[in-house]
Amino acid sequence: MKGTPRMLPLLAVLWAGCHSSSMAPSAPLLTGTWVGTTNDALVGTANFSASITQSGSTLSGTYTSSAVQSNSLNGKTGTLTGSVAGSTVTTMFSPTAPVPNGVSCSFSATVTVGGNQMTGTFTFPASAQCVPLSGTINLTRST
Repeated sequence: MKGTPRMLPLLAVLWAGCHSSSMAPSAPLLTGTWVGTTNDALVGTANFSASITQSGSTLSGTYTSSAVQSNSLNGKTGTLTGSVAGSTVTTMFSPTAPVPNGVSCSFSATVTVGGNQMTGTFTFPASAQCVPLSGTINLTRST
């Protein structure tokens, strides 16, 4: 029994390593099609859909918006890139089809994921061609 007291510190370290509660929560699985609406002071409510592919915490995909104002996202499509950390998703949307005046404005969104729902805000930054604008985005997973 002489070796038992020396083993106790080692056993305590091994036990603590196996029972650590500091494991980070896994990222939600977001791959699929998400549909819903955006809302802002310029356009009002618009339909919005995003097809998202997730690899680890990295997101990519495409989006479509059916905003109705000629100086808005007016039926625009584009690509999205982003990341997920816990329940927070940060995404950049880049249009592939310009609005009727030929200007394409990228925008960002930060949303919180809860189950099959995403809710948050989007922002168009001010630039020479783009009006600064923010609003809300609410999406539900459809597939």
